[in-house]
Amino acid sequence: RPLLQSFFKSFPIKDIPFGKNNTFCFDSESFRYLVALQRSLVFKEIERDEFEKSWIRSVEEAQRFRNYLCKELRSYRKNIEWQSVQEIQFQINSIIRPMLEAIRNILRNILLFDVNSYIKLKPVKVNEDSVICYPYERQRQQFGQYWILLDHLHSLSNQCSLDQHSPGAYRLGYEYVYDRINESLVDLNQQRTVLCKISAELARFLTASQLNQEDPFLFGLIRMITEENMICQKENQNHINQKLIIELEKFKNEYQNFNAKYSKKKNKPLSDIYELIKSVNEISMVKKQLHAIRKYHKSLLTANEQNFYEESTDF
Repeated sequence: RPLLQSFFKSFPIKDIPFGKNNTFCFDSESFRYLVALQRSLVFKEIERDEFEKSWIRSVEEAQRFRNYLCKELRSYRKNIEWQSVQEIQFQINSIIRPMLEAIRNILRNILLFDVNSYIKLKPVKVNEDSVICYPYERQRQQFGQYWILLDHLHSLSNQCSLDQHSPGAYRLGYEYVYDRINESLVDLNQQRTVLCKISAELARFLTASQLNQEDPFLFGLIRMITEENMICQKENQNHINQKLIIELEKFKNEYQNFNAKYSKKKNKPLSDIYELIKSVNEISMVKKQLHAIRKYHKSLLTANEQNFYEESTDF
């Protein structure tokens, strides 16, 4: 007990409660018993009795733990001192694709503004663990004046290179709407600028805090420009995609300028990086995609719980 108490005191979170009511002991023998049953091992009677006693103790502790979680545990407010570099890295990596696709679609809608039309993003969660394959020759589809490469998703195999894929929690769909977008042109341009600045800030944080120094935002911008060039090669008369390439190139140059500017400044504190992420999450095109990601993660948890339940009932 004294060792655990001194260990808890070393945490940035202070005053961690440590008593019998919130401490739970699970006997490893019960879990070893489950593994042994899976492997069809045969036990002597005395060994089986010991395992069963261990199992009963663990079941009682599990029930007590469940009751504690459901009835006694209070929610904790997430304090600034709880923030960690690893958590921020995870959050940034999870919003790179939503930010990049929001940037591209904002640029599309800026170009469509004068013709009273816009493209709506329609992300749909996928039903299985998959990745977006960029090298694959993806299907093109026309939405109004734009041609767009549709997502190609598949399960990750040994034949695929990881750097040419990204996690595919959702498939991005599109709808061409023959009506003026709700945001004004000023709003769209403001979102464009905000995303440009914040992308540069987040990229700087990532490259400074990770061993991999590659800028994922710049890599994504270059990939999107390449995709639009591929479309223009196939659809020679598509002038609006050519205009989109020009806008993406301008955006990339501005992004690199911001990146160079921020590289000369001191690192922002973690709380400021959290605020940047929070502000990005409120941009409607980003928010829609993040909602699909959350639905995907929730479905994974549900599926894993179901698999665990089915496996546990086999014993």
